[in-house]
Amino acid sequence: MADNIPENPAPTPTQIRNIPRGERMDPLFRKTLSATDITYVLGLVEDAWPILKDQSDGIKIGIKKPAGLPVLIHTPVDPVLEGIVKKHASNLSLLSRGWRQACEQNNFVEGEKIRCWILIKMKEVQLIWSGIRININ
Repeated sequence: MADNIPENPAPTPTQIRNIPRGERMDPLFRKTLSATDITYVLGLVEDAWPILKDQSDGIKIGIKKPAGLPVLIHTPVDPVLEGIVKKHASNLSLLSRGWRQACEQNNFVEGEKIRCWILIKMKEVQLIWSGIRININ
């Protein structure tokens, strides 16, 4: 289930370690996690593609490549992990062992609401995951 990002930007994450200070982060999406998101692959919500493709041609091209676009995943629990964002038809997904590891280390569970910010630094894309977690029952 996707939540639209409000006009006013969501607060920047304060519980995430190892993110570059002073860099601009833009809200990318909020989502309630499904069992598939946690076990296999995180489907990025439809709002993410327009935001990502408008950042730069390099990002747009990288996401469409068969190998996908390498990203860094920051969560409240160390370490920084690596992931791949790929486009399949009209869907974007974050896949890799890094995402599954992030779910395990942060004890993400089905029904939990997460936020994702994007930080683009030079040619590097970093996805920042909120430390603020709300259980949806």
